[in-house]
Parts: sequence; structure tokens; C-alpha cells
Amino acid sequence: MSALSNQNTPQEELFNAGVFARSLCANTKMTIPDYIEVAFRSGWKHIVENLINTVKNHSISLTKVTDSYSQLDISFEVIGKTKELPVWKAIEEARQASRTTCAYCGNPKDNWKINGSVRIFCEPCSKDAAKNGSTGTWLDKY
Repeated sequence: MSALSNQNTPQEELFNAGVFARSLCANTKMTIPDYIEVAFRSGWKHIVENLINTVKNHSISLTKVTDSYSQLDISFEVIGKTKELPVWKAIEEARQASRTTCAYCGNPKDNWKINGSVRIFCEPCSKDAAKNGSTGTWLDKY
């Protein structure tokens, strides 16, 4: 949804996180099963792309790729004898990057944590979202 209104923007209507992430896994050792829901905002595309490029040679199956708790939340299962530590490190780097990147526009966020509340939008996107009753936090899902 647009930070400016309760309607999806054309960019968001075209962006499908599952199709995007699965296309990045093509011709790699990674898989994302069709039954796994992949949900994250378009501002984090480059973070997910960096993650997949970093671990594409590891035989893993992603079991969760969401934007839970105002950050990317990614889980995986090992296929075969893949070393897990490099995958965990890459996932943690992606999680940290999502905390400081606006989920809507992809720009850096300076104040990602305000008064104990983690924000997923940068300051300009948060101001626009607030005009429509959005908090810019994980609570907006409810």
C-alpha cells in the first residue's frame, strides 16, 4: 500500500515478493517451495537480492521470508551437508540491513527505533503513512 493512501501503488501491484525471490533462486542450489509464503515490501528487494546472491551456492531451502516484527524474518533448512554458519551470517546481515532501510522506498532510515517502537518506514514515508492512520510498525498488519 502506498504510504500516501490505503490503495496499492502501481509499483506495489506489480511487485510480487514470491515471484521476485523465486526468480533469484533459479539456477542456484537454493529453493523456495511453492507452499512457502514470501512477503516483504519492495523497498527491501535489494537486501533480499544480496542475501540470495551471497548464499546461492549453498544447498538450502528457504522456509520463511517475511517482514515480521518490522524487519526481514528469514528461516531455512539445510539440504545435504551444507555448512550453516555462512548462511546464518548472511541472514543476520540481511536482517540488520532491513532495520535501517525503509521498506517502502528503500532509502536509509536514521531513526529506525523511536520510543521503543521499531519503524519500517523512513521519516518522509512515516509522515505520509501517518496521514492515513498507519503507524509504520508491525502493528499495521492488524
